[in-house]
Amino acid sequence: VAPYCASKWAVEGLTRSVAKELPSGLAIVALSPGVVNTDMLVSCFGSSSSLYQTPESWYLCFHPSLLVQLSSPFWHHILAPNE
Repeated sequence: VAPYCASKWAVEGLTRSVAKELPSGLAIVALSPGVVNTDMLVSCFGSSSSLYQTPESWYLCFHPSLLVQLSSPFWHHILAPNE
């Protein structure tokens, strides 16, 4: 789990760094979808992975929230609506 957590934090750091380098009017977004039912989750959680949403259902739920929050041209860290 530690390498996975470290890689997620690397994305946060990269997002913050790129945000400082972007020209005015552009934004970068780090999405934190929470637990999503992927092949990796199935390999770790087995059948209980079915308790979590699929990437497709996550997108359909999250898409409207993403559009609203992107109105500001600064760095964002957006959590899934259910977190």
